[in-house]
Amino acid sequence: MTSPEATRWHIDVTTGSIVWDVTDVDNPANILPHADHVEMSGRRVSVIVRYRIDTQRRLFVERDIFFPQLRVRENDVRGYLRRVYDDRLILPRFVIDDKEWFPARAPIERVTFDGVLSFHYAPVVGGVAVARSFQPAKDKAGLVEVWRFTNQTDSDTAITILNGSFGQSDTGVSGRMHITLTNIFVPDKIFAKSQIKNISSGSQSDFPVVIQADDWDSIDANGMAYQDPEQDFKSFMVIQGKHIDEEVSNRRDFSRRIQSDPAHVSFVCPDPELNRLFAFAKIRAAESLFETKIMGLVHSPGGGNFYCGIWANDQCEYASPFFAFLNDGDANEASVNAYRHYAKHMKPDYEPVPTSFEMGGNIPFHAGGDRGDAAMIASGLSRYLLVRGDRALATELYPMLQWCNEYNQRKTDARGVVLSDSDELEGRFSTGDANLSTATLAYDGYRMSAHVARELGHGAEADEWDGRADALAIAVEAFFGATVGGFSTYRYHDGNDILRSWICLPLVFGLAEGSRKTGTLDALFSPLLWTPDGLATQAGEKTFWDRSTLYGLRGAFIAGATESAYTNLLSYSRRRLLGDHVPYPVEAYPENAQAHLSAESALYCRVFLEGLLGLRPTGFDSFALTPRLPAAWNEYDVRFTAFGGRDISIHVERKKGQVEVSVTAPNASGTYSYSGSGTEERTHTIHFRH
Repeated sequence: MTSPEATRWHIDVTTGSIVWDVTDVDNPANILPHADHVEMSGRRVSVIVRYRIDTQRRLFVERDIFFPQLRVRENDVRGYLRRVYDDRLILPRFVIDDKEWFPARAPIERVTFDGVLSFHYAPVVGGVAVARSFQPAKDKAGLVEVWRFTNQTDSDTAITILNGSFGQSDTGVSGRMHITLTNIFVPDKIFAKSQIKNISSGSQSDFPVVIQADDWDSIDANGMAYQDPEQDFKSFMVIQGKHIDEEVSNRRDFSRRIQSDPAHVSFVCPDPELNRLFAFAKIRAAESLFETKIMGLVHSPGGGNFYCGIWANDQCEYASPFFAFLNDGDANEASVNAYRHYAKHMKPDYEPVPTSFEMGGNIPFHAGGDRGDAAMIASGLSRYLLVRGDRALATELYPMLQWCNEYNQRKTDARGVVLSDSDELEGRFSTGDANLSTATLAYDGYRMSAHVARELGHGAEADEWDGRADALAIAVEAFFGATVGGFSTYRYHDGNDILRSWICLPLVFGLAEGSRKTGTLDALFSPLLWTPDGLATQAGEKTFWDRSTLYGLRGAFIAGATESAYTNLLSYSRRRLLGDHVPYPVEAYPENAQAHLSAESALYCRVFLEGLLGLRPTGFDSFALTPRLPAAWNEYDVRFTAFGGRDISIHVERKKGQVEVSVTAPNASGTYSYSGSGTEERTHTIHFRH
């Protein structure tokens, strides 16, 4: 562990939350004014909370709220119902005893995040503590903002909230919709001018503010005003007073469960920053699930643009292989739904599958032509099926692997590489007619599909796919291997002479050897590509996409560059967790303002499972491990439920100069156990079936 540079945020070791102490004048990183944003999602809502704290510590909040299931425009992949409400429009007014308290003028002491974003004000009126928190409803179309008043005085205190409730309507694809903001949840008193709560000394009380939306079917045929304004207003309140405590606890329970329950994959090492970002990344990966009518529950990236849809890269390649380890029922349901929906569009004519299915699955979308989507799906699906270890599911989805691998074979040209129109960046940077991403993903698809095939008794097809993988490995070296920027590495496509971040992929899939491996590692961590935010997409550019950084760190561990990978992973993690834009991995810069896309958080977790731990699935109940152990550590632990629902614990420890690995997993006949030691280069084979 190295001495960290000053960071704006720190970890509260007691609660596990991250904290920004706004009053800390001794922290050189605590520069004001400061603005940031964070996304949080539920089944029927996603919110990007943008906040700014000025030099006098005054807070200003903007809520950018998306209701993905409610459409305002037909045939528009971004046609979600969206509302932006800032504090100038909807900030509540309070009276504490007989003095009006203005939140906009009150200084903030600290900001915390633990799955819920909270702002804590300086005590007011002689000792009343005020905090406000933001969280999405877990399965309803609403944002819940809770104002908590804690009476730290020696006497009772009266808190009055002045009514700011209102309703708005909009015309959607399916008819009228209604949006409500409610801050008084007393039965039959929604239109009261105010509500008073008396708080005894040492007690606390909450004032919730809820913004919610739903279809509107309570107006008359002429679209006139309410027949019974108060009753109709309440009828639109999907989240009513009786639901508030439930919604608040649902979100907090979800956050705690996903972070802390070892059944949902746990990682513990000597660096608290890595432990905490791993836990937070699980939240962001698992929360971004949305209900759709056509596809069922699906995982979507979010980020203000991508809801109620699936993508070949984000869902099939990035997130789902992690969800096989996460062991969350909803996340696995979303993964299977994504694969099943893609399967419906794999036709006998072998036309390219769509890039995505958006607006609940209604709109197949082709962005950038054929991006190598079949290669993305083959790689992600095969890994997902192996780690899940569900034979029936693998049998059902096996034809997808056959289709994808046949498609990639048909796209293989005389040079031995796989043709595609673009890659996951969809033409933002040049790709030629064959690029390194598509080729290496196709290779991984062949290799991992062969393991699935053997498990299902298709030995001949497994041998064929292994043969194709061997041939493609040779072609990758022959066609893409090159000296670029003075490094013995890879060109991204024919004619490319500038270093690109995706040169990391041959490391990820074990294709880089000898001087090519060394040169690629040197290039990745050289000033030409590595920046404080990770890998630049191309040497000389300020653009970065976290996805390639996370693949690059995974690949560096797999390639045995443990110290370089560890040092840069720790630096990256501290920046994302405790820096100026927290608390998750991001999409990109400058595009989309470093949005907190969900699948990038899944990729972060995969750095540890597949990179640091070096886990490679080889069957439904078997895998190989080549664990790395940074010099700063003596041990670490990983636990997950996978490979047929087994509760698997892995302990990696340094003993007498060797790396010792122990694996345990309870089974019907007792407990499976394995222990082995050796150098970092030793691969350990785990097979639960005897």
